[in-house]
Amino acid sequence: MPPFPWQIHVWRSPLGHRSESRQRLRTVLARYETSPQIGVTPRGKPYLRNAQRNFSVSHCRSHWVCAVAVHSDENHNLVPDLRIPLPLNGGPILGLGCDLEYWRPQHRPWDALAQRYFTAAEQALLTVHTKERFFQIWTRKESYGKLTGLGLRAAFAELNWHTLPRTNQWQPCGDRHWFYETRLEATGDGMLTLAIAAPNPPPPASPPEYTPVDAAPTVAGSECPTESQSSGRSSASPQ
Repeated sequence: MPPFPWQIHVWRSPLGHRSESRQRLRTVLARYETSPQIGVTPRGKPYLRNAQRNFSVSHCRSHWVCAVAVHSDENHNLVPDLRIPLPLNGGPILGLGCDLEYWRPQHRPWDALAQRYFTAAEQALLTVHTKERFFQIWTRKESYGKLTGLGLRAAFAELNWHTLPRTNQWQPCGDRHWFYETRLEATGDGMLTLAIAAPNPPPPASPPEYTPVDAAPTVAGSECPTESQSSGRSSASPQ
């Protein structure tokens, strides 16, 4: 038996067009559930109508990922692209969200985006390695919005990071949320962040890493939001 009963399986796939995402999702979920029936909440969060299974999908340009929560009691002889153990001793996973980002040199300036969408504490973290730290914070907000199913506006309203994220390790956040960040390419320009909700994760060693924010900016939620406007995405997105 693995040291922890829960794992996150991450599946990667090339994506030619956004319309292909639903079929890729169905293919992945069929590895865990018989005849998966996919529904979508009014706010756009996909879920399984016929099973209790936490999963999340993200895509950026031609890259697609799906994260699936798996318990060690399940007898799956599967080999996902990534297998990430969860440091939980028991209890269910209450929610899962993921966000994938790839960046290009022509992305709009990180400092301007940070001034518009980040809190003062978060902007203070961007003194060095601006691009990397910007995406670390951004993907955490995106993954949290997908976990809750409330989107980016809720994530910007509730999250206010004042410590630097750490790569390839779970970080507790508040009383029941954990975040995990990893890089998908040797070049380091593909960043995947996972967010989970669990009933009673261990308390953080330091004060909680987020605090309420009085007001949230109006944000148009979209995948790969920092892609240049030449992609044809709405100019309302923070590009």
